[in-house]
Amino acid sequence: MRAAPLPPFTAPPGRTPRDLPELPPAPHDWATWPSREVQVPRPDGAGHVRVHCKV
Repeated sequence: MRAAPLPPFTAPPGRTPRDLPELPPAPHDWATWPSREVQVPRPDGAGHVRVHCKV
């Protein structure tokens, strides 16, 4: 079953989207982000795989 699509973004009453605070810019240098290795179960149930993820 698929989720219903999200409605278009609307600002709270009395505000416009331009009034809302902006998110801080994300760092573009991914090499400086910490990462760690985690074990994730395989979808077919045959053990685990090790993946690196940014934290």
